[in-house]
Amino acid sequence: MGEPRAAPGVQIVPTLISIMQQWALEHTRLNIAIMGERGCGKLSFINAMRGLCDEDEGPAPVEEEEIMMKPTAYQHPKHPRVTFWRLTISGTEDVQPEAYLQQVKFVLYDFFIIMCLERFTPKHAELAREIRKAGKMCYFVRSKVDADLDSARHSRPSTHDEEEILHNIRNHCIRCLEVGGMINPEVFLLCTFQLEKYDFPLLRASMEKALPGDKKRALILALPNSSLQILQKKKEALQKQIWKIARVSSLITVLHIPGVSTILDVTILLTCMRYYCQVFGLDDVSFMALARQFGKPAEELKADMKPLLAKEISINVVLQLLSSVACGIFIGTDLFLWPSRVLGFMLSGGISLATTYILLKTFLNRAAEDAQRILQKLSPQKQGKLTKLTRRLKQVKISRTGI
Repeated sequence: MGEPRAAPGVQIVPTLISIMQQWALEHTRLNIAIMGERGCGKLSFINAMRGLCDEDEGPAPVEEEEIMMKPTAYQHPKHPRVTFWRLTISGTEDVQPEAYLQQVKFVLYDFFIIMCLERFTPKHAELAREIRKAGKMCYFVRSKVDADLDSARHSRPSTHDEEEILHNIRNHCIRCLEVGGMINPEVFLLCTFQLEKYDFPLLRASMEKALPGDKKRALILALPNSSLQILQKKKEALQKQIWKIARVSSLITVLHIPGVSTILDVTILLTCMRYYCQVFGLDDVSFMALARQFGKPAEELKADMKPLLAKEISINVVLQLLSSVACGIFIGTDLFLWPSRVLGFMLSGGISLATTYILLKTFLNRAAEDAQRILQKLSPQKQGKLTKLTRRLKQVKISRTGI
């Protein structure tokens, strides 16, 4: 590795690394359209979905909502191929849905979220029908329900009932859409500043169910780390890719290109480990953001991490893990003698596959566990409350649809 240019076959390393990175990282394009009139909270929702607050670097400036009408793209800061598009719906009634959708090039988007602040109108229903006619999924979101609850709490401090208020808001939105011609519409109630409350878990599940495999994986990995369920889904999505990476690693070893296998193994392991930390919010940028949001020093948050993950993921860290895992595998294989050179290469390929797989799986498990501990430390009681609330929302959905 000190003199890579001297190693025969090293010229193919960049190409092989590029192929493996395509499998290791998320390269699927996903375009999500967020539609609604001015002031309904589109940009706040986009920032929440990108895991950003106003004090972070690169949030969508909310004041743009009032002055910009053309479609505007906001890339995910950690997953640049996932893009959220702000599409402002005009407040006038003379806009034709078909013409509007052609104007914003609706074929570019994978699915649509139509947001409203108070009530949906026949215009929203017409847009949704045109979108679904073109074979695209469309979801209705009633935003800022926390403001309605706060208002009721102040006006009726002793008699307000949160569940009843949410039930009435949802039913009112459904009736408005039915007047516009929608059949059995489903409305999700959200608060962008408390994303996991109310109907977001149900919205997330609906979006995941409707997307094909690669795009579903891209959505899951791009979701904010706001619940234990999301962290578990991210772990499962990443784990499915480990076998692919390990198989390519073993193939390179079997081809026996001197120097290339070691360079590839270390490079792809380093790339994967750093990516896992990024996905689970264990990188320095994420820790600084958490420190600002919760008013706790980044070092205090890192104190809950395993010692290895608390350090910067460098080549030395990878080599340390690689040697510890590989030693255990070689101890087992030393019991066998292989006189054939071909069989020896095949054995080395199996060792490389097992080493890469075990190391990545072990590191992924540690990263997921650290992310779960940090989330529980920051919100120790929130997860139980959200689980109960999700069950209640599912019961409301079942009773309303008659399923």
